[in-house]
Amino acid sequence: MFDYFYKQRLKANMKAVYSDWFNALLSLIHSDSKHIIKLF
Repeated sequence: MFDYFYKQRLKANMKAVYSDWFNALLSLIHSDSKHIIKLF
């Protein structure tokens, strides 16, 4: 029982961390798109 709740919470935390990271990456790309294009 405890194991199930732990896994569910871990999954939710990973999803939250991943979405935060993804949003940060998107905003970084959006704000620095000119610099990123120069790199390529």
